[in-house]
Amino acid sequence: MNMKKIISILGLIYITLIALSCGDIEELDPSNLTGPIIEEGELEEGSTGGESIPSREFPVVATIDGERVNFFSGTVNDEATSIDLGGSSFVTFTTADDSNFTAAKFSISIIIDREDLKRGENDLSITSGLGGSTGLNLVDLSKVSTGNVFFPVSGNLTITQIDTTQGIVAGTFNLTLNETVGGASTGKTVMVTDGEFRFSYEVL
Repeated sequence: MNMKKIISILGLIYITLIALSCGDIEELDPSNLTGPIIEEGELEEGSTGGESIPSREFPVVATIDGERVNFFSGTVNDEATSIDLGGSSFVTFTTADDSNFTAAKFSISIIIDREDLKRGENDLSITSGLGGSTGLNLVDLSKVSTGNVFFPVSGNLTITQIDTTQGIVAGTFNLTLNETVGGASTGKTVMVTDGEFRFSYEVL
């Protein structure tokens, strides 16, 4: 994976964050880590999963280096963006740890190749989330200007529930990342554990 492609992917994520920050985002209670579960009706006949997939107050929740963090979506109905890149079709769901995206410290983007929109585990490595592959990107927004990038070195993203008729996906993630500057490791490792996500996506 060359640096030019990596920078272009990070640029795409950054542009998404700026676009999302322009919209009105509902203020939620940050003291409620997982939020209330809002039961939805049973899935439509013929959908995958066969059970209701509850919505949540916070679409992404994770523990970063021991601190539990809520992540907000800036899209209506927590909807992912559909993108085609390099011959691949995928959905990307970008969140931030502040409802005002311009004031956020961390951003998490979940990227799922449409071929992987099914129940199962996806291994995360240095190339995950780049070029359309399924993965997860963690960005420390305070360090974007200095070129600090976190690359996954191990971990997994598991889809536990999916409704391919209504376009809803939920699951978990855990990963270890190394921080780099200009492609060289700084020696800093970041642990992201007990991650949970739930968002909607466009059914093609």
